[in-house]
Amino acid sequence: YKFDEVIPCSPEDNVQMTGYGNYMYELRNDESHRAFSSIVELRTSKILNFLQVPTFHGVKAFFPERYEALNLRGTADFLRQLEEVTGLKAQCEPLKGTGVVKHKDVDPEFTAWINRFHDWDIEEMIGYVRRDPIPRRGEVETAPIRNAQVY
Repeated sequence: YKFDEVIPCSPEDNVQMTGYGNYMYELRNDESHRAFSSIVELRTSKILNFLQVPTFHGVKAFFPERYEALNLRGTADFLRQLEEVTGLKAQCEPLKGTGVVKHKDVDPEFTAWINRFHDWDIEEMIGYVRRDPIPRRGEVETAPIRNAQVY
């Protein structure tokens, strides 16, 4: 992004007086100087940009890893891959995996909203799948839960 493609979210943020403020908003990376219509649209753009990293000058290897996957199985394989590519030896012990990924309880209406407005074709490119709304504890389930397993 260029300097004029990131703007403060707050009118109190004055770059000349205080430098970069705490709240910044990225504009579309297409030189239009237009804002994204939503944080979901920004995420889609970020994912597509992330997937272009292997084409960047100087990139020798690309290991797209999801936090959930590293948490599930540990970091030993990931560190081994990095050692092979860099020729360096890790100076840390790999973290052990938990063997389980547990999602937080999410408001079923929010999950339905995310399912409706996310670009799930793009999300699947980085290993995420649509989750069905799960009733909160104490609520009556009105439909069977599908896709409940974690990938």
